[in-house]
Amino acid sequence: MNTVRTVFVTLGLSAAVLSGSCRSEEAPGDKPALQGNLLFEGQPIEAFTSIEPVFSFNNLDTEQRAIKARTEYNKGRFKIYELPQGNYNIFVSINANTDNPGRYPGYPGDFFKQLVRVSIPLEGSVNLDIDLEKVIHLTLPQDNGDIMDLWGELGEDMITFESPTEFAWDSLGDNVQYHYIINRMQSKPFTYLERYVQETTTSKTSVSIELPLNRENEFYLFHLYATKGQYRIGELKTHGKRGYANDLRFRIK
Repeated sequence: MNTVRTVFVTLGLSAAVLSGSCRSEEAPGDKPALQGNLLFEGQPIEAFTSIEPVFSFNNLDTEQRAIKARTEYNKGRFKIYELPQGNYNIFVSINANTDNPGRYPGYPGDFFKQLVRVSIPLEGSVNLDIDLEKVIHLTLPQDNGDIMDLWGELGEDMITFESPTEFAWDSLGDNVQYHYIINRMQSKPFTYLERYVQETTTSKTSVSIELPLNRENEFYLFHLYATKGQYRIGELKTHGKRGYANDLRFRIK
């Protein structure tokens, strides 16, 4: 094992983003505000799924969220219309695994991309290719394939494990590196108590982690993501009844 810094990682806090898109044909004289290709591992997404994506936009200038823009999509190529001039974050999700609940940003086997920054000019069209990631399927110590037990609870009501704790997840293929980070957190008010309690890169899909017992009003945050060569190809997502997170939160007792 070797240690990596946070070049690839963005630690995620709980959020809920509504998203939507509609498919339409390009009208004569119509000019897209944004167009490009969806990719995975640098290859066209059509090689992995033919399910159509859902696009959503947050306007960073007006703070308007969950904007639904008119969208045309054909075999991995997208065109976005009627998006006013401004700075945006793009959210993309593909419910590739139709057996799961299908909520944003996805469950194991689904594809997603969050917080892609783009500036739309007053005139002209922006070309942008987007490399998607796949939701990693965590199997231990909890399964993230559905709404998770005690997700979103705080303090003593959080899910609790014993140390050492076994973590396991499904493989994303050959030549993949998995990066996990554990931070020690305070519940109320929410803040970091100790960053990088553990930070490791491994090619394995299971690890046993020993952690000190939590004190009152604190917990651990486990973040997992995957890379293959130059591409970031996957990340853990967890869901509760009230939203989602980019991590697993738990206590050690």
